[in-house]
Amino acid sequence: MIERIREFLQLPTFDDPARNIQIRNVFAILVTLFFLSVAYLIFAIIVAIIDRAISPVVQALVAVLFIIAEIWLQHMLRQGRIEFVGIMLTSLFWSAVFFQEFAYGGIRGAGFMGFIIVIAIATLILGLRTGIIYTVLTILAAIGFIIAEQNGALPPVAPAPLSFIFFVYLAIFIIIQLVLYLALRGIAVVSQLATENRNAYQEASQKLAESEALLQERNLALQRRDAALQTIADLVRLSTRTTDENTLLDEAARLIAERLGYFHVGIFLAEATGEALILRAANSEAGQALIADNYQLRMARGELAFLATGTELLRYRIGNQIFRVAGPVPVAGVQANISFPLISEKRLIGLLNIQTSAAPPGREEQEILHTLADQLALMLENIRLVAQLQERLNEIGALVGKTMRQAWEQVHRGATIGYAYDRLQLLPADEKLPPDVFEQLSRGKSVVYVSQDKEPRSRLIAPLVLREQVIGILGYEDPDPNREWQEDERILLETISSQVSLALENSRLVAEAQQRAEREATISEIIGRISGQVDMESILQATVKEMRRLVGEAEIAVQLTPAVKNE
Repeated sequence: MIERIREFLQLPTFDDPARNIQIRNVFAILVTLFFLSVAYLIFAIIVAIIDRAISPVVQALVAVLFIIAEIWLQHMLRQGRIEFVGIMLTSLFWSAVFFQEFAYGGIRGAGFMGFIIVIAIATLILGLRTGIIYTVLTILAAIGFIIAEQNGALPPVAPAPLSFIFFVYLAIFIIIQLVLYLALRGIAVVSQLATENRNAYQEASQKLAESEALLQERNLALQRRDAALQTIADLVRLSTRTTDENTLLDEAARLIAERLGYFHVGIFLAEATGEALILRAANSEAGQALIADNYQLRMARGELAFLATGTELLRYRIGNQIFRVAGPVPVAGVQANISFPLISEKRLIGLLNIQTSAAPPGREEQEILHTLADQLALMLENIRLVAQLQERLNEIGALVGKTMRQAWEQVHRGATIGYAYDRLQLLPADEKLPPDVFEQLSRGKSVVYVSQDKEPRSRLIAPLVLREQVIGILGYEDPDPNREWQEDERILLETISSQVSLALENSRLVAEAQQRAEREATISEIIGRISGQVDMESILQATVKEMRRLVGEAEIAVQLTPAVKNE
């Protein structure tokens, strides 16, 4: 039974707080009217029994109809039909008051104040517009009662029992008090909701501001990361275009300072002995002054090595070794002084020193700078390896050039080998070039000059170059000393000269290989003949005979000497 009553009294809930307030107000009014109707029913029954009159019986029946209507309206209210219940309730209540006053006294009756309750209920649960409508209807009803009373259309006002008047006023006071309570409660709930919404809005605004600050911080971090990556990319491109270590270091210091907004960026590199780091590049004026003073940081390996320094001591573990370095001196006006090691093959080859007048770099930015330092160390090692490789290539080229020059000197044995074609026949040529012309030919390009013969001639010649060594010349000659040689003639001559150079070198190599093969064959033959002898005299005679056959008319001597004993 109790569960059914609870289920009957349970109200639906909505997402809109205003509708929840509205349905609770309608429910409270229905419950109050329900209990007042039940009380009025009991009161009417008691009066009917005591007075044995018909009027209380009719009022009791009206109270029963009201109870049934209120129960039905509560059922409709549980279905969420708030507006319908409000309209039906106020319409039923207003109609009941109207007919009650029409039957019992008109505007002079005590129940006329019931219209005030209807107007208050309509305004509370249906809004101001509905309250105004019921106010207008009530004024029209009052005017109608006055006219009807003046024309005698209303029955004469009979004095009502005091108990009835008391009950009517009691009901009116209770309902008015309820309406006021519900109105004040609605105002309090709305005020509380407004406060909660304001607090929620402030909290959301604060979280939004924090999110915006965090987003701005992340955007700034991403921008600095992009700047660092762009700096690395620019330095990588620079390292592919230059083999000058100083150029790379100066550009790295400048780009890091400009892109990441640091006041001072210094790059130290280890000297050959490994006992100090020398400042090689800096972007600030103070850094340039330190470079001019040959500023160095002392460095030592191991924990027990003595290192006297007046600045902060930096300690780096690289592989199994520990490097300790005297910290760089901070320049004037900086708040943060951070150094990052330049590491290559488990060796400390330098330091990247960052000094800023702003707040110290965060963890993510320090990771970016570590990456930048690693890339810078890698680029430095690549430049050094390229320089070493170029040095080895130059040494090899010089050795090969020397060997080739000696080989060609053996080919012509100090004499100039040359030929000239005069469109009729091929004639030997042996002409000395002017020193200035030879100097121009040594650069690998064709040269135009006028000969100093009795009959000057215009000549276009190109060098025969092998491994940067000029081994000869090839050219055209024209009797007209004013001949202007065309660019396509130059290109053709240079192309032919390069091919002739390769052909001559191939011919020399083939001839050299043939000579080597013949020499090895002769040596093998001589050894074979000598090894065919069995006694010592025959071996010595065969040796002299074969050597003479090999070298011609030269005198050959073979002599055995006794061993000298050391005393």
